[in-house]
Amino acid sequence: SSLTLRTSHDDIPNGSIGLNAIQRKYLRVSTGDKISVKRFVLPEDFTLALLTLELDYVSRARAANEQLEFIRV
Repeated sequence: SSLTLRTSHDDIPNGSIGLNAIQRKYLRVSTGDKISVKRFVLPEDFTLALLTLELDYVSRARAANEQLEFIRV
């Protein structure tokens, strides 16, 4: 699991991380909870051998009308 932080927001104090409702549900935390995080630094010899990606829609109604295509690399 990973979180991608794209921009800062004035309502999020320095030293804090803002999560949306889906991220909070997945991580099983509530607004205002204090959690510990640490930066993951890739080792120099890191090689990605396998990546499994799961996608889902927030709205099931939209999922019924749309198909995803993928390319195997």
